[in-house]
Amino acid sequence: MIFIPDSSVLILKFKENFSKVKSCDKFFILSIFLFPVSLIAGPAVMEIIMFLNIILFIFKFNEFKYFIDKNLIKIFLLIYFIIILSSLLSDFKLHSLKSSIFLIRFFIFYFIIYSILIKYNFIIKYLGYFYLFIIIFLISDLFIQVIFKKNIFFIERQSPTIHAGFFGEEKVLASFIIRITPIALSLILWSNNIKSKYYLILSLLIFIFLSLFFTGERTGFIYFFILLFCTLYILQQEKILNLSKMILLLLILCAIISGVAFSNKYKFTQTVKHTYNQIYFDKKLRFYSIKHQAYAETSLLIFKDNLFLGGGPNNYRYLYKKYDIDQNLSNHPHNFFIQCLGDLGLSGLFIYIYILSLLIKLFFNSLYKKKYYLVFLCLSLFFYINPFFPSGNLFNNWFMGVGSLSFPFIFVFLKEKK
Repeated sequence: MIFIPDSSVLILKFKENFSKVKSCDKFFILSIFLFPVSLIAGPAVMEIIMFLNIILFIFKFNEFKYFIDKNLIKIFLLIYFIIILSSLLSDFKLHSLKSSIFLIRFFIFYFIIYSILIKYNFIIKYLGYFYLFIIIFLISDLFIQVIFKKNIFFIERQSPTIHAGFFGEEKVLASFIIRITPIALSLILWSNNIKSKYYLILSLLIFIFLSLFFTGERTGFIYFFILLFCTLYILQQEKILNLSKMILLLLILCAIISGVAFSNKYKFTQTVKHTYNQIYFDKKLRFYSIKHQAYAETSLLIFKDNLFLGGGPNNYRYLYKKYDIDQNLSNHPHNFFIQCLGDLGLSGLFIYIYILSLLIKLFFNSLYKKKYYLVFLCLSLFFYINPFFPSGNLFNNWFMGVGSLSFPFIFVFLKEKK
């Protein structure tokens, strides 16, 4: 349906290569495959996978020494030290340390992924198709929930306009799909020319676009169009899509929008009107909504009162009470950049600008050098750390897992294809 190669051939080739892998490394490889599945199953499953990997890593540490990059270790330790120091000097030390001190588990787990992919790079292609299968499966399950009001495991939809499939009560299906899709495409393109896979890419994007209307996550549309326009630019640069084909694709997307709007005109109109009223309220432009603006204003005051190290990681839920700002009640400020400012102060601002500038530089360099597998990884990471749009909690384990998964793959590709 979406131009996936013969699955039986892929499985046979994977089994042949996998049989030659050391026993303990097989566990690491399976964990890399199953990590996105654990994000669907829930944060507890994700934590178990990371915990088991770290325990095995400790026992097999000597086998990983070869892959250690001392400069990268120094940068990480500096960032980690700043975050821990911010927690220790905050007003709510214990709560903040619970969020900051265990961040090291992500670094270790991503180092494991990096090392294993360098050691067994044959799995990269299979990872791409497996992640792609997960995305298609989730979207198919979503459509079942839309039609029958329950998915294949009889999980009911949240409301007539909000469907989350396997995620149940959590409104994160679009967040998962839009961040994992660029990773899947990147892994597939690493070992394939984009000219041989553009039908797959365009078919998948249309499939995703249609699904977004039923998730109730408006930010997903923003990220989708960023992904779409980058993809169209790449295809145009490679002379794969001419003007007529691009117009045809855009007409298909317009037809989908019109079909959804016509099938439920009232709800579609209400969603558009609600979005407009949130952004432009009381004849004033708002930072997405009155609530989002209140979160941002509160975080900026926290930053002003704790200039250098901020109010402490994940402490917004306690600190907002100090400020007399209407509708600022929340566990976090719902914006990655704003949270860096409020939680980590100028030190967080420096870290953020450093990472974002490196990411932007890598994105344009990769685009110029036609390393499109890196372009897609940059997009996935940008969807996590972007400063412009609403986001989840920076220190939430699920959000960090789904948002930062592209990190180890970026370092693998930088090393493998210089």
